[in-house]
Amino acid sequence: MIQIGELYSVYFPYPPGEVDEQGRVGKKRPALVIAVDAEKVIAVAVKITSKERNRSYSDRVKIEDWRQTGLRRESWAVVSSLLPLELDPDLNTELHKIGNLTNRDFQRVYRVFTQWHRL
Repeated sequence: MIQIGELYSVYFPYPPGEVDEQGRVGKKRPALVIAVDAEKVIAVAVKITSKERNRSYSDRVKIEDWRQTGLRRESWAVVSSLLPLELDPDLNTELHKIGNLTNRDFQRVYRVFTQWHRL
């Protein structure tokens, strides 16, 4: 069962109409599970990116303990980019668990997530 704070490799679609150099309309990337609703059999994940090294965005939270999580490089959680995840492993065979965020990093990401979405 998917748990809050876990990291998964999932397919994130690009915004409508956007295509990369290879003609793809999305790509697999790490995602952090930020909420789980077992009754609706759904979880919500936020996108993880490694492309924000020299920029400052209000919707990005640096993952300080990225080496302990299973991530391969310095990364940021993008709290504005949400993706619903199917909790039934028989229906979502695309999920691959990477690891878990440390409690310290999860609390920081969750705080910015709730501020961003005014929860």
